[in-house]
Amino acid sequence: MSVRDLLFACDLLGQSAVSKQISNGLHVGSVCNGLVQSPCCVRGSQWPAAFPAEAKLLFLGAGSTGTTSAAQMCQMAGRRSLHSPRWQEMLQKGDFKALQRAWDTHSCFSDGLVDWQIKLEELDAGFSNSGLRSPGGVVYILNSRPLLPWLVSRLSHALSVPKKTSTAWQLHTALRRDGMGGLVTYLRDLADLRARKHQSILDFRSRNGRVFVLDITSKPGQEALAAKLGLAMNKTIKKFSDNKYRRNPSEGPASSNARPDRLNVDPDTAVVLAQAGFNLTSLREVQELVASVLLVKYSVFTGLKVFG
Repeated sequence: MSVRDLLFACDLLGQSAVSKQISNGLHVGSVCNGLVQSPCCVRGSQWPAAFPAEAKLLFLGAGSTGTTSAAQMCQMAGRRSLHSPRWQEMLQKGDFKALQRAWDTHSCFSDGLVDWQIKLEELDAGFSNSGLRSPGGVVYILNSRPLLPWLVSRLSHALSVPKKTSTAWQLHTALRRDGMGGLVTYLRDLADLRARKHQSILDFRSRNGRVFVLDITSKPGQEALAAKLGLAMNKTIKKFSDNKYRRNPSEGPASSNARPDRLNVDPDTAVVLAQAGFNLTSLREVQELVASVLLVKYSVFTGLKVFG
């Protein structure tokens, strides 16, 4: 399968009746091999009609998975939100004391780290012994999205932010070290980190069922979250995620007739890209690059899990 064939097939699947059936139903393991189809919401009978009013909502997924949407929707529901990876940095270190002030003043926590391999049993026990108050309990949410548009969004973000940020620094380091090979390794490492994070969280879910899973970048996922937050379902939930780009990558690959939207590439990153032999100027070029890496990484698509 060629890169063009992969993107075209994913475009068609995104518009198909099969896609709609999956979006409205349970988690399904393999359509377009999980590269564009939504994990959506794994429905859990253990959840009430809405999350408890005084619960703390922890969105455990990495950035570029609808975290901005999650924060905005929590705010709409009257739940104050902390949208920053700092809370995950504190928990990654086991520093519950540092989290105390934010914990007392916020109900929702979003925007996660890609590289935090969460061990929920330990985290759950840590909350119990930390003295942090949560009368409504702690709700763990795995916010995810299909692998292809997630990698496109992560790479687009890394290209746009200043090199002093950790996201851009990792990309710069990979490009300077190995050029094109470094970029391929960078994308593969992102996919592997995400896979291990998801597997660890889903293993915890399989043992006690206390994880809510959804794709907030999709309309069905937004509607599912709206219902749990007690928001009205008879109005359209605005898509907030990825609003920093002219086109929303959460819709999956651009169609063949979509306009070639230009990327906002940081000047320092553009220099490093040029030195490595790249000249990425449009979202479509980023999509094609990511798709080519995935075709090599997953040379046999059959059985590739939705959570990648």
